[in-house]
Amino acid sequence: MLSFGGPRFMMPNTGYQKIAKRSALSALHNSRDRSNPPKLYEGTRYSIFQSLQGWTNFCLYGQESASGSSEIMWICGAAGAGKSAICQSLAEWCSEQRLVLASFFFDRLDSARGHEGFLIPTLAYQIARGSPGVREHLNRAIDNDPGIFNQSFEDQINVLLFGPLKAAAKSFRCLENHRSAQIVILVDGLDECERPETQRKIITGLSEFVHSAAQYLPIRLLISSRPQPAIVNTFQILGIPHETLTLNGDYADVRQFLVKSLGHIKRTHPFKQHIPPSWPSDADIDTLVSKSSGHFLFAAECLAYIRSEKDIPSRRLEVVLGARPARGSNGSPFAQIDALYVHILRSAEYSADALRILALVLVAEDFSLKSAVSKLDLTIHDGAIFLADLASIVQVEHDEIRLLQASFQDFLFDASRSGCFHIQASLVHAELACRLLGVATSFTRQGQDQHETPHNEPGMCGHLTKHLAESQATPGLLQALETVSIEGLHGFHQSSQVLETSYGEHYWPTFLEFILCYLKVVRDLSTPIYDNKCDELKAWVSSTVGLQDVSHILRKMVDVVVPTNKFLNHRQMVAIVPPPGDWSGEMAEAFFNSFDPDSLCNESTLLQACALMSNPDYSRMSSREAAAMAVVYLGYALQRHDTSGAHYERACFVLAALPTMLDRAEPLSELTRLECFTKSAMMRHLERGAHIPLYPVVMTAFESYLRRARQDSIAL
Repeated sequence: MLSFGGPRFMMPNTGYQKIAKRSALSALHNSRDRSNPPKLYEGTRYSIFQSLQGWTNFCLYGQESASGSSEIMWICGAAGAGKSAICQSLAEWCSEQRLVLASFFFDRLDSARGHEGFLIPTLAYQIARGSPGVREHLNRAIDNDPGIFNQSFEDQINVLLFGPLKAAAKSFRCLENHRSAQIVILVDGLDECERPETQRKIITGLSEFVHSAAQYLPIRLLISSRPQPAIVNTFQILGIPHETLTLNGDYADVRQFLVKSLGHIKRTHPFKQHIPPSWPSDADIDTLVSKSSGHFLFAAECLAYIRSEKDIPSRRLEVVLGARPARGSNGSPFAQIDALYVHILRSAEYSADALRILALVLVAEDFSLKSAVSKLDLTIHDGAIFLADLASIVQVEHDEIRLLQASFQDFLFDASRSGCFHIQASLVHAELACRLLGVATSFTRQGQDQHETPHNEPGMCGHLTKHLAESQATPGLLQALETVSIEGLHGFHQSSQVLETSYGEHYWPTFLEFILCYLKVVRDLSTPIYDNKCDELKAWVSSTVGLQDVSHILRKMVDVVVPTNKFLNHRQMVAIVPPPGDWSGEMAEAFFNSFDPDSLCNESTLLQACALMSNPDYSRMSSREAAAMAVVYLGYALQRHDTSGAHYERACFVLAALPTMLDRAEPLSELTRLECFTKSAMMRHLERGAHIPLYPVVMTAFESYLRRARQDSIAL
C-alpha cells in the first residue's frame, strides 16, 4: 500500500487484480454498459438454440454432444440476422448453468472493445474468476512476466490462457462430470474489429489455443460474425476442425415476433384507446415480414419506433410502411439500420464501384453479375472483388447477386436515408437507355445478320421503352435520342425477335407496338425530338413498308399498344401513318373498323375520322362498310357530347360531316343501331330549337337523315 498524504490508493498486488484492471469489462455479456442487449424472443430460433445448448453441454455427465465433437464453431450470418441475440441468450444460459463462461462482445463504437487489445486479458480474467485453480496459476504467470500485457497477441494467449489452463487441467479432470468443469469462450461480432489482419489473427490464435487445450480439459470456442471476406477465407484455410452455422432468414419466427409484440403494444400502450380494433392488419404484418427478409434487426427497430409513447402506434406503423411521413422530431424509424448500412458502405474499399454494380442490378432488375459487369466493361473478377466487402448485406452465388436485406434497397433509393450513397434511379435508367440506343444506332437495314449480332437478346425493345419511361432527360440521353434513326430502331427490334420472316402481317404489329411505345416516352422527354421522329417515321413507313402492309398494321393496331387505352393507340397512329390521300378503301376500312365509341368521342381521333370521311378529295377511301360503321360511331359521339361550351366546335364538325356519311352508308334498314343512336341524338338537339347556335347544322344533318330513311323505306 502506498500513501501520498491524502486519500489512500490501493495498488493491485495479485496477477488476478492486475488482469482485471487490463480487461474490457464493458465487453462482458452482463456489463451495465451493454444495457438492453439483443436477446432471442421467446419461441424463436428454437432449433438453433437447442442445438447450441447441446454443443455447449458436450461433456455433461461424461457424454459427447449429439451435435458433433468439434470444439470450435463459427456462427455466420448477414447483418441483422440475429447473431448477437443468439450469443447473448447463450451466454446468459451458460451463466445460469454455472459453466465457466468467458465472453467478449466486440463493438466498433466502444474504445475498449473495438479492437483486440483487451481481448485476451478479458477472456483470461473471466476464466480465472470462474475457476480458482486457473486463478492461482494465472497469478503466478503474471508475477513471472509482469510485462505480458504489452507483448504480442500470441504471447498473451500462451501466458494468460494456455499456460494456466494446462497447469490447472488436473483439477478440471477431477470435476469432469460437473458443469463447472466446462469452459465456453464466446466471441461475438468479430467483424466489428475491422482490420482484416486482426480478424485473421484472432481466429487463428484462439482456434489453435482451443484445439490444443482440448487435449487437457473440456473447452468450447464460439465465434460469430458477418461473412466478411477475411473471416470467410480464414475459416476456409484454417486447417483445424470446426463447425459452421449459417443463419438464414427465418420468416416464420419474425412473423411470430411481430404479431406478439404488436399485440402487446396494442394492449399496453398509453394511447391504446386510439388504436383501431383491427390493427394491425394481416397485410401490414406481411409487408413488415417481407421487408425484414426474415431478419430480426429490422423487425426489432420497427417495433422500437412503433411502441414510442410520443405518438399513436397505428400512425407510427404507417410511417414505417411509407404511408405517412414522420412528424416533427419523431425522427426516422430506420435510424439504427441506416447507420449500419452507412458503416458497411464506408468500410468497403470499393464502395463506389460496388454501388455502380448494385445500381444497374436493382434498376434493371437483372441480378446476374455477368450481365452487370458487361454493361460496365468490367470482368467477373472485378465485380466479385468490388462486392466482397458488402458480403454481410449482398451475396454473390453462382453469378446471382442477392440482397440479404430487402430494406437495403429502400435505403439506397431514399436520398434522405442514404445521403452520399443514394442511387438516383432516373439517372441509372437514362444510362441504361443510352446503352441500348447505342446498340440501335449500330444497326442498318443492310447491317449485321440478326442471328449473328452479339446484341441479339430477347426483350431488348421492352427494356428500352421501360428505361426511357423512367429516365431523366440527361444531355447524354437527348443526344442519343437525336442520333438514333428509325432504320436503326427497326434493326434493333428485329435483332431481339425470333422470327421466320422479317416482314409481313405477323411482324408489323409487333414493330408498331414497339415504335409507338417508344414515341410516347420520347414525347414525354422532348417534344422537338418527338416531332422529328414522327416525321422520320412517316417517311420511312411510306418508303419501306408499303401501303398493303400498313393496312395490316391498322387492323392489328387496336389491341397491340395499350389495350386499356385505345384512344392513345389511335392518336399515335394518326401521327405516323402516311397521308390519307394515299389510302386505299381497304386501309380506310381497317382504320375505322379499329375504332370504338370511346375512341371516337375523344377529340383528336374524332376530328381525324370526320375529316377523312367527309373530304371529297379522299374519294378512293369511300368503302361503304367503313362509312356505315363511321355513321354508327358518330351517333355515339352525338350522344356523348354537348352542343355548348367547349364541345361546340367539335359537335359542329361532326354534324357537318354526317350528311356525307349518310350518302355513303349501307342501307339504313340494316343498321338498327343507327336508328337508335343517331336519330335520338339529333332529336335531342332539335328539341332545343333555334336557341342553340348549332340549329342550322343540326337541321341539315337531320334532313339528310330523313331523306336517306325514306330512300331505304324506314318508318319514322
